[in-house]
Amino acid sequence: MSALLGKALLEVVNYMEHYGMVRDPDTPVLPHHSWNTNKRVSSWAMFNLTRHSHHHAQGEVPFQDLRPFPAAPMMINGYLTTMVIAMIPPLWHKLMTPKVLAWDRDHASAQELELARQANARSGIPAFTNAR
Repeated sequence: MSALLGKALLEVVNYMEHYGMVRDPDTPVLPHHSWNTNKRVSSWAMFNLTRHSHHHAQGEVPFQDLRPFPAAPMMINGYLTTMVIAMIPPLWHKLMTPKVLAWDRDHASAQELELARQANARSGIPAFTNAR
């Protein structure tokens, strides 16, 4: 039972850390390829898991030394709140769709923007309409 709960928690966290983000497979994983939060309680409770962008930028840094990346995309709230919201699909999609479209607009490279448009079309998210 503990293993099942641990695996479920891992999958929920992985889902919410990367939801709606795409990456050109020919480019390295960068800080903007994961959602973060700078909420202290989440950072303490999750052993700096909230500093996911720093982990992507420098995977060799020990968890206790991970720092926030202020320009990284931010989650809805802290990890604990976001985990609960992720398990309520209508609420999750209502809150995350604007964030996903903002990520497309603010963070995606030209190649990623095309991948995002394709992924959004498949998932039913309306297309980001402002051209760069």
